[in-house]
Amino acid sequence: MAWRKRQTYTVTQTLVFVGLCLLLGTACHPGQDGAGPVGAPREVTLHADLALRPLLEEVIDKFQRRSDVRIHAHYAPSHELIADFMADPDAVELLLLGDAYSLTEAVEAGHIADVTPTLALVRPVLLTQSGNPKNLESVADLQRPGLRVGLAHPASALGLISTEILGNYGLRRADLGDNLILDDVAAPALANAVRIGRLDAALMWESTARRLDRVALLELSLERDRVGALQLALSQAGSRSNAAREFVEFTGSRAMRDSLIAHHYLVGGASIDSAWRE
Repeated sequence: MAWRKRQTYTVTQTLVFVGLCLLLGTACHPGQDGAGPVGAPREVTLHADLALRPLLEEVIDKFQRRSDVRIHAHYAPSHELIADFMADPDAVELLLLGDAYSLTEAVEAGHIADVTPTLALVRPVLLTQSGNPKNLESVADLQRPGLRVGLAHPASALGLISTEILGNYGLRRADLGDNLILDDVAAPALANAVRIGRLDAALMWESTARRLDRVALLELSLERDRVGALQLALSQAGSRSNAAREFVEFTGSRAMRDSLIAHHYLVGGASIDSAWRE
């Protein structure tokens, strides 16, 4: 590298420079993570499955009450989030999808720096109208003639697990025939279709179903049917951000655990990080 002469400043030039910095609100001194001036909020981009929105809105509010980090959350079905992330992995720092399996493509491509241990499990249920007017007993009943059935988009986290669950009963989506009225929507819209009577039944996340009135839930076997696993992924871009790592750390807190339980996620004996112990 070519040697360059060190530049010097007069006292007057220095005073003028300092005065401009003060006038501009310390804009001459970037804050932590390069996020902006000292004292400005640090910012993190989080992309999360649409079904997780009620949980995350509560969790983000708790976190931001304790931190100067501001989380900018974008919600969409998991398969759409992964497609967007793969197209521009540097634009997203954190990913929380409906099931950890949905992260496979991004992990294999080397775009994920780290993944948390499982934060919680989310159980699929068979959702029907209040009182179970069709007298449904199991997933096998979904092929009963005349039943109006809905499944999540086949590429979504819930859709992938729904296909597996059907397989456990010797069924494919195609076997439902004319019963399958909806098969390309996100979990919240699917659950509401059951609630308003457009559908008789749908496979649904328990956490989504329990937020609704006028519905009934038929629990599935935890031993027989796969459940979703929530794991927060830190992208390569996020690994360079102390602010993103701070939110990752918060997901091991008692506050996070309490929110997961309140929103009907299955939480085991995960350790509580001492930095956020309450």
